[in-house]
Amino acid sequence: MQFLASFVLSAMFMTTAFAQRGVVAARASADAAAPTCTPPLPPLNTWAENRLTPVVTATNATQLADAFAAFLSPDVSITLNGVATSSAAYQATRTKRGFSGTSTIQYLGSIAVPGKTNTSEEGTVCLYFNNIINGTTVTSGMNLVIRPDASMNGSDTRLVQVLDQVLYGL
Repeated sequence: MQFLASFVLSAMFMTTAFAQRGVVAARASADAAAPTCTPPLPPLNTWAENRLTPVVTATNATQLADAFAAFLSPDVSITLNGVATSSAAYQATRTKRGFSGTSTIQYLGSIAVPGKTNTSEEGTVCLYFNNIINGTTVTSGMNLVIRPDASMNGSDTRLVQVLDQVLYGL
């Protein structure tokens, strides 16, 4: 009787072990056949902060041009303090103080609302921040409409399509 119980337990163990190996082998082959996935997109407010920071902290014209290209769509619609402005005029507000000294950004809050797709691919973001330029604080609120843009390559093609900013202290 003890031999029979030992045999049954041994058989159950081997069946379980083989079944687990089969599952592991099936998972391994399924994983090998699975397509590569792109990393998830960062949330809209994180994306906006990550793209705006280089605009504010650029130390030369090349860095600034690259930062604007990674942030604003070529066809962006911009309103600054209630006045429609061109992209070039908006960029001039950043370059009029030059690149000497220091510029930092302190985010005070943000709100992100997903767009029609209800994903982090598109939507509206409101940022509230201070830009400290050589010890002087410039306070700003910025509303951004962010959508995928055909001018971008890669896995994250989002750019700001509409920018509405209230700027005080510059």
